[in-house]
Amino acid sequence: MVVAAQSGQAKRLFDTCPKWDVVSWTALIASYGQHGSLAEAESVFESACAHLDPACWNAMIVIFVQNGHLAKARGLFERMATRDSITWNAMVSAHAQNGHLDVAVEFLHGMCLEGRKLNPESFRCILVACSYGGNVGEAWKYFVSLRGDHAINPSKDHYCCMVDTLGRAGRLCEAQELICAMPYIADVEWASLLASCATYKDDYRAKQAANVLFKLQPEISAPYVTLSNVYCG
Repeated sequence: MVVAAQSGQAKRLFDTCPKWDVVSWTALIASYGQHGSLAEAESVFESACAHLDPACWNAMIVIFVQNGHLAKARGLFERMATRDSITWNAMVSAHAQNGHLDVAVEFLHGMCLEGRKLNPESFRCILVACSYGGNVGEAWKYFVSLRGDHAINPSKDHYCCMVDTLGRAGRLCEAQELICAMPYIADVEWASLLASCATYKDDYRAKQAANVLFKLQPEISAPYVTLSNVYCG
C-alpha cells in the first residue's frame, strides 16, 4: 500500500508538470523503479520514452538490473541506437555484481572498442567478482590496468578488493605487501588479511595484522576475538 501510494503520488506530481521533458520522464521511471513498480516503469518507458535520449534508456536499464532482470536489461541495451558511458558501465557493473564475470568482461571489452571511458565503480565490481570467483590472475590484470591503461588511480576500495582476492586465495604474503604499499591508511584491509590468516592458520601474519588493528582501533574487540581463534584453532 505504501509503495502504491508513493508511486501514485509521484505520478500525480508528474501530471502537474507544465513541461514533460527527458528529466521529468526519467524521474518518473526512477520513482516507479525505486518503489518496486516495475510494470508501471516499463509501461511508461515503452509508451512515452523509447524515442528519447539515452538518459531514459539508462534509467530503465538500471531498474531492470536492480530488480534482478539482467536478460531484460541486456535486451534493452541491444535495442539502443546510442549508448553512452553510463550505459556500458551499468552493464559491466550489473553482470560483475551478479557473478557473471565473463559477460562483464565482454561488455568491458566492447566498451573499450567503442572508445568509452570506464569508471572506477565498474572496475570495483569486476574486482569483487574476481574475488568471489577466485580469479587472482584476472584481478591483478584489471587492478594494474586501472592506472596503466585507463589513467585511473586505484582507490582505497580497489585496494581492499585486491587484498580480499589475494587473501581468499591464500596468497597472504602478497596481500600484506599490497597493504604496506597502499597510499591510504589501511584499516579494513588489515582486518581482511587477519580474517584470511585465520582461515589459513597463519598465526605469524595474523599477529602482525592484529597488532596494527590494536593500534588503529583499540576500542574494537573483533581483532582480539579473531586472533584468539587463530591460536585456539
